[in-house]
Amino acid sequence: MWRQCYTHVTIDAICEEAGVKKGSFYHFYKSKTELTIEALDFHWETDIRPKYDDHFSASRTPVERLERWLQHVCSESTEQLAESGRILGCPFCNIGQEIASVEPEVSQKVNDIIQRYMRYLIGTIRDAKLEGLTAIRDAEAVARSIFIYLEGTMSQARIQNSLTPLEGISEVVGRLTGLDLTPCCLLDQKADLTK
Repeated sequence: MWRQCYTHVTIDAICEEAGVKKGSFYHFYKSKTELTIEALDFHWETDIRPKYDDHFSASRTPVERLERWLQHVCSESTEQLAESGRILGCPFCNIGQEIASVEPEVSQKVNDIIQRYMRYLIGTIRDAKLEGLTAIRDAEAVARSIFIYLEGTMSQARIQNSLTPLEGISEVVGRLTGLDLTPCCLLDQKADLTK
């Protein structure tokens, strides 16, 4: 669903990829919607959340948290490009954009997961404010702006199939938060792709 698109992935294709019969699919799931909701939760719990718990650990300074997160975004995009020849973007937002008005249950799950993302950002920005590192007033509004900016940038990277749109993310997030962030190491990663 992430590599292609939600609407083009059939139950037959899912069963073929999983090596199961269609009857087995319907024994466990009533529909593709039900499977998708479970798959999104599974992806969050097993892949995304452990990384975010590490990147946004309270044992790190707010600046370190944001820098690690942004470097992760750049590294993931670079790995996608190297492994599949495509920048895939965020699986949650990609699916959410595609089916927002068609599959309300999936759309609600995507919104739920986005709120989980937001809690990491809001907490980090609030901590930066409490530590006197930034003078921003509304941590939640800034976190929302960062998320929207980053998802838009990821969409551009996906459309262009290029890392170029990601080159200035640290600078922009730094301006939004009032923090001095080290740029992501995209130049080194681009060089690695040409080897």
